[in-house]
Amino acid sequence: MLAARALIAYRAVPLSRYGASVARSFSTWLGSGLYQISVNGSAVSLANINPDTLAKEISADILRLANAARETCAGVQAATTEQMAGWSAIHLYYAAFYYASAILRLCGRFPSYIRTSEFQEIRKYLNLAGLASPFKLSTGQFQINISPNLTTVQINKPSSKDGVHEYVWAELTRFLADALSGLETSSFTAADQGNAKEQLTRAGSAVQYISTGSEYLSVGRNNIQYRHEMGAWAPINKAVKKQSYAALCSAMWVSSDLSEFEFSIGVDYAKFINRCALICSLGHRFLAESAAADGGFLNNSYGKYHASLIKN
Repeated sequence: MLAARALIAYRAVPLSRYGASVARSFSTWLGSGLYQISVNGSAVSLANINPDTLAKEISADILRLANAARETCAGVQAATTEQMAGWSAIHLYYAAFYYASAILRLCGRFPSYIRTSEFQEIRKYLNLAGLASPFKLSTGQFQINISPNLTTVQINKPSSKDGVHEYVWAELTRFLADALSGLETSSFTAADQGNAKEQLTRAGSAVQYISTGSEYLSVGRNNIQYRHEMGAWAPINKAVKKQSYAALCSAMWVSSDLSEFEFSIGVDYAKFINRCALICSLGHRFLAESAAADGGFLNNSYGKYHASLIKN
């Protein structure tokens, strides 16, 4: 998928140099205090960072998200009845969400849920230096931007009050738009630029629940999940069998065009499934391309799973 290759230039975390330990995470690194702190306008800036240390923490987050996406996709394929298929649609959404989160972390720009305790070192330094934080250092969602050389981190507080999922989809939308703009200066041939542009445009549209609106895929997740829990809606009819979902899952890994998978569940829900699948396909390919290019830690676990699926 050319769109996945187009995103390679935006990676901030070079996978070839770092292993990943489940004990690590960006949040735990934030509490370490291994950085210099300053306030720049509306952001808290962290500098003089050891890039190896930071990359290991981010790599651990990426690996957890990649494995969560893989395991969730396995749940999609496990549907055996039309009743279970409703939950398969939800599983597919969460797989897309995990892939989206992994893409953003690998590219060094992601929303992160940070607890008050993890701000302790930053708060302590600001108090000693007599500096005021531009936002309240308490539990909530924050936007993280990491420099390409992994030596600086900027933390901002989003102005909106959206939930975790909405933050991720909004940032992925912005990132795909930036990647689309960057195609003009890429080394792709004119033909490849055109194909990559089309794929990135489709991926950007797929983030929305309905193309003509501003609601993200999380709205579709809520509509399906809550109605299904209350028994108010049978998500698909009996004509849609396990084989249909299995075909969808197989095609996700090798196809950039999933429009042929139109399920008999109403146009909005059919689009919801297809759009989640397209995000899964993009995320899957991006991680696979990254692992293949770097020979990095993903090859040790998740990469083998990718290699068994991608044949072209």
